[in-house]
Amino acid sequence: MRRWIGSYGFITGDDGQDYFFCKSNIVPEQREMRLRNDQPFRFTVSKEPDPDAEEGTTERNGRAAKVIALE
Repeated sequence: MRRWIGSYGFITGDDGQDYFFCKSNIVPEQREMRLRNDQPFRFTVSKEPDPDAEEGTTERNGRAAKVIALE
């Protein structure tokens, strides 16, 4: 995970792109887990990034779904 800000964050995928996710995108059994910035995750992409969109938006970063903490 690149950054976690309370109830949402950004994950860098294997493709090098950053994906937005929020607590509701984490699998239910892990939603109350304490997350770390260096923690590895597995996820599916529900929205592809759009490099032409405004910086810092979910349109630019895409969106992660079914986020699972691996450690």
